Amino acid sequence: MAIPEGEEEEEKVPIWEQIKTICRNPLFMFLSLGYASYAFTIGGLGFWAISFVEGYYNVDPGTATMSIGGITLITGVFSAVIGSILADRMLAPYVDARNEGMIDEKKLVWHKAEVSAKVSFWTMFIGMFFAIAGAAS
Repeated sequence: MAIPEGEEEEEKVPIWEQIKTICRNPLFMFLSLGYASYAFTIGGLGFWAISFVEGYYNVDPGTATMSIGGITLITGVFSAVIGSILADRMLAPYVDARNEGMIDEKKLVWHKAEVSAKVSFWTMFIGMFFAIAGAAS
């Protein structure tokens, strides 16, 4: 295929160089590990939660399935909305600083990761508190 006039052919980077580059990026690595942990947890819940609810609360499979599905749907929607609102509010000063040229895009990305980690930690902490309180009653 002919290259149009005035354009250069892109240099191809070997796959091992690409892998080394992303492995040296701690933000990418931690986000990937975090998502893998999340996916593992959701998979475990999806596999065992219905059986647990059936046995623990002595209900039929249909009731257990609808209960887990309803909880997942409601908490998923509300947590996504509330989490995004919280993150936007917490990131507002950093976005303003970037818009004013006080910090660069890379620094903003690190602040985004930091804020996301804080929101995730407190969300899990509060969720565990209610889970333990509910199990104790």
